[in-house]
Amino acid sequence: MTLGLPPVLMELFIRSVCSTKNPRDNFCVFMTQNLVGENFDQVDPNVTTQMMTRVQPASWRQFEHYGKIALTSVFTSLDDGVLGDAKPYNLSNIRVPIVLLYGENDQIAEKSQVMRLARELNNTGMLEQIEPACSLPKFNHVDFLFSKDIAPLLNKPLVQKVKQLFEKYSYR
Repeated sequence: MTLGLPPVLMELFIRSVCSTKNPRDNFCVFMTQNLVGENFDQVDPNVTTQMMTRVQPASWRQFEHYGKIALTSVFTSLDDGVLGDAKPYNLSNIRVPIVLLYGENDQIAEKSQVMRLARELNNTGMLEQIEPACSLPKFNHVDFLFSKDIAPLLNKPLVQKVKQLFEKYSYR
């Protein structure tokens, strides 16, 4: 995200509009929460400011990719851009067990989209499990990386799931 500004000025601009410590009064938090799903209780405004100052052009390309998936309802690559042909991934190439975790309040990877992918993966025989990432009803897309309570909410239970899969399939 450059808005045509040199990186130093962009960072200064973001820090000036994102400096409020109360998440509900912070412009950057407000914008992020509107995009990904509201969950002010798990926001650290300092992390949001850091995240906004470090957005890379590839990140914007990911938004393009999400847009293509949303427009076409096809789990696809972005080879030809948003308006190019939707070429579905060949999910039959998947040879490892898959666990799909989703946020109940994720506005980017909505539950209905995750469930559609689950149906497609189920046809491969590799879908092991699908469930909410945690018990927090407001868990959103950004919370998967930056939630204040990421360790108890997601990371520790996820490590246990991976251990169970290793034991089940004897990966050693």
